[in-house]
Amino acid sequence: MWQLLFTGCRLGKVLSLSRGQVEFTQKRLRFDEHRHGFVFPGDGKQGHIINLRKPWLCVLKETELTNIRIHDLRHTFASAAANQGVSLKAIRKLLGHASIQSTQRYAKLSNAHLAEQSEKIFAD
Repeated sequence: MWQLLFTGCRLGKVLSLSRGQVEFTQKRLRFDEHRHGFVFPGDGKQGHIINLRKPWLCVLKETELTNIRIHDLRHTFASAAANQGVSLKAIRKLLGHASIQSTQRYAKLSNAHLAEQSEKIFAD
């Protein structure tokens, strides 16, 4: 599930990844046509699993979390990036959003980050 949290990718994109698209030493995913077997193979027509419902429910049970959707990991990625100072334009591109308005709905600034930015205004 790290691919979802640490990349901001859509579930379908992660589930259809091939081994050739995962560059472990560079810590990145390549979304091109280099496909050599799926990272998450499945028995269906697509050749890869299409649903993480059961594993996700196990994660929620094990962590005692409730009311969290797997899609919320994209929101977490966007918010973490925004709180690290990544521009909305860059986050938009990373998430594959067509509009900056979509990205603004995803990327939420924490109160701590806002307080830190406010303090910078009057520093020195």
